[in-house]
Amino acid sequence: MLEHELYMKLALENAKAMKGQTTPNPLVGSVIVNDNRIVGIGAHRYQAN
Repeated sequence: MLEHELYMKLALENAKAMKGQTTPNPLVGSVIVNDNRIVGIGAHRYQAN
């Protein structure tokens, strides 16, 4: 697996982990990479104002 594919897989897994917690918004996961090193990882969560 290429590195960018691994990073995308991690982002998708993070998004899927939030299933049911983001309605009505879409699932969003992210991985921040600098020099082939993961420096951040996260996912969207619904926040009512």
